[in-house]
Amino acid sequence: AKQLFLEDQRTKLRELDLARKGKKVIESHESRIYVGIKTSISRLEEELQTGESDLCQFATLALQAFGEALAICDGSSRENWTRHVFQMVSIWFSSNHRVPNMNEDVAELIQTIPSFRFVSLSHQLFSRMSSKQGEAWDPFQVTLQKLVC
Repeated sequence: AKQLFLEDQRTKLRELDLARKGKKVIESHESRIYVGIKTSISRLEEELQTGESDLCQFATLALQAFGEALAICDGSSRENWTRHVFQMVSIWFSSNHRVPNMNEDVAELIQTIPSFRFVSLSHQLFSRMSSKQGEAWDPFQVTLQKLVC
């Protein structure tokens, strides 16, 4: 919602810029509106940046917590860890493109988690594998292959 409002404010600012371009004398109410919109835009951009930063931190912490829990939990109760492996992989899949070093964190975690815990996710994991040859592998594909192979 904030992103849409920000785009709306930017559009209004562009329209105001175009309207002001041809005028030699700028009226005070136009100037106040212009300053107000610019201030609003800068606040929204700051809020969005802070929100994105918080999202990255929370996703990283959640991923690490699920990974550590999966590494140390015993295999006595399958329902305890099955849900957590789904949640960990869901965080990875949904956040790997926006959270820096997410794929590297997952690569480290999968070395400590027993591989049998990912068997129930084999269809989802294989469906995300890319078979493009000749292109540089992205970190997501490298980590995914480490998990599957």
